[in-house]
Amino acid sequence: GRVDIHDQLRQQRCLLQLAVRFRKYYMTIFLGPVDMAIGNALIVYRNNAENLPQITHNSCRF
Repeated sequence: GRVDIHDQLRQQRCLLQLAVRFRKYYMTIFLGPVDMAIGNALIVYRNNAENLPQITHNSCRF
């Protein structure tokens, strides 16, 4: 289920951990959980985006 989606995002280099290589090991350790949180937020947003109302130009107030 969800783990497979996270792995697919990592393989596509959408997530930070594989897109950027750091010279310092502690940056990878720190950014690992941040990367997971971003990936999980993206998955949750994509699942809930279907239920969000569509905003048209007519409904916007300037």
